[in-house]
Amino acid sequence: MQQQRWRQQGLTADRKAERVVEEMTEDEKFAWLSAPMVIPSGGEPLPEEAIGSAAYYPAIPRLSIPALQQSDASLGISNLGDIRAGDNATALASSLLLGATFNPEMAERTGALVGREAFAKGFNVQLAGGANFIREPRGGRNFEYVSEDPLLTGVIAGHSVKRIQSQHVVATVKHFAVNAQETGRVVVSADISEAALRESDLLAFEIANAIGLPGAVMPGYKLVNGEWASGNAFLLNQVLKGEWRYPGWVMSDWVATHSAACVGPASILWALKPTGSLIPLRRCRPFAPRRAPPTCFTPVAKISRKQSARRRMPTR
Repeated sequence: MQQQRWRQQGLTADRKAERVVEEMTEDEKFAWLSAPMVIPSGGEPLPEEAIGSAAYYPAIPRLSIPALQQSDASLGISNLGDIRAGDNATALASSLLLGATFNPEMAERTGALVGREAFAKGFNVQLAGGANFIREPRGGRNFEYVSEDPLLTGVIAGHSVKRIQSQHVVATVKHFAVNAQETGRVVVSADISEAALRESDLLAFEIANAIGLPGAVMPGYKLVNGEWASGNAFLLNQVLKGEWRYPGWVMSDWVATHSAACVGPASILWALKPTGSLIPLRRCRPFAPRRAPPTCFTPVAKISRKQSARRRMPTR
């Protein structure tokens, strides 16, 4: 059997990734741009290979690429709707409590536990690594964020991610950036000056990325200074991919990419350009927060798996 070009000895990781993409068909690329949640909905059967959890991307056997099996989150391996009947996992205390310990070693111990259990269940991507600030005391996701301090948040989140990934599981630092509230999260714009942003939220993410070296970064649903986080030129290309030279991939939150035109050939299209090089991102016209969401935004509950497979824009 002829050796696959991307598996040749002596290639850098970036060159291997480039060769994989070169050998992928168009259908294979699109299959890795968008995927549904792998939870029973409307009587549709699950993909045969899917374990059942947050998301599933199909394997490509001819290229020796395994399926991506993704699960939530920082505080344990979720089992929404008992999709994996009778499957249990260790439930950790909130990240807020972990932050109150000021203990990077504890962050590593709990991160390793999450990584071990994810790997044992067959997951290779854990959607864990919350690095947002607790700015709003009523924030719906404060339980998975660490603190209101950039140094503490970055150190604790970074050490947790580092140890999750030591168990052969990709971790995901999120939600990049300024994601402090759930109320109105798909319409609100978090407006903040660049100086204040760099001294607060971006600093926490920069520290977490430097310590943890996460395989993935996930933007949030909201807008940041008038641009969707998952199509934000400043956040994704200028800062993350440009200044920080982040080499991993960017995955949007579920149905948080509103237009392929906004993203263009940007870093969010991680299957098409996984090397981490700087890619131009066209600025989109800002969306007015008080208006109804654009027509290309469809609530996830209304998207069937067949519809998701046919879509030609990333929604993850």
